[in-house]
Amino acid sequence: MNGVPKGDYTKSKKNMDYAIRALKIVAENPSRVWNSQTLWKELATNKQHNSQMDVVLSLWENQFIKYR
Repeated sequence: MNGVPKGDYTKSKKNMDYAIRALKIVAENPSRVWNSQTLWKELATNKQHNSQMDVVLSLWENQFIKYR
C-alpha cells in the first residue's frame, strides 16, 4: 500500500476477504470500468454490499493501493 499505514481496520474477516478478493479482480482487469455494484457481482455473492466495494475502488482509483 502507498500512503495508508498498515494496521487492523476492521474486525470483520468477511469484509477483509471481500476487499482482498475485489482488489485482485480490479488489479487483474485494470482497463474495465468498475463500480461498486459490478464489482460486488464479480465476487459472486448474493449478499447486499455495505460500501465495501466503494472503499476498495476509491483507494484503488486514488492510488493508495498497489497490488502485486
